Amino acid sequence: MTATPSTPATSTPSSGIAAALQKLLDDATKRGADEGYRAAKWGSVHLAVGSSAAVLSAVAAAVGLGDAAGRVPAAVIALVASGLVAVAGFLDSRGRQKEHQALSGGWMGLAAVAEAHLTVDVLDPAWVQGRGREVLEALIQKKCRLLRGEFSPTESPSEAPA
Repeated sequence: MTATPSTPATSTPSSGIAAALQKLLDDATKRGADEGYRAAKWGSVHLAVGSSAAVLSAVAAAVGLGDAAGRVPAAVIALVASGLVAVAGFLDSRGRQKEHQALSGGWMGLAAVAEAHLTVDVLDPAWVQGRGREVLEALIQKKCRLLRGEFSPTESPSEAPA
């Protein structure tokens, strides 16, 4: 028994390209939303750890300056605050937030380009026959680069080929 392709025999190049663009659009939209969620979480971590360290530092200063008996508790509070600063530096939550924001933008931009091709270009048989496959391959390559996190901050990760 031989395997048969999952596409019907009546499929056309435009339906194949449309299906591939739709799949790319759906995947990019989901991944963009996921990356946006991760960016928001890392932003929350950054805010929580940073503000906690700042508040503890202020409390340590106030306790330490209050009277001589408060110097030991102030030192303990200052140690906890410095530990939070070290944790913040180790986690690099701000850098991770920016990375996930950039990836979210890249995925959403890729989804927008796929949607534009899907709603405009796939309707033109000349585009499908001429550039459809080339554009689809370029968008898939950009998807692969986004999956690997390989794009520079100055480059548009969703830019369509010329």
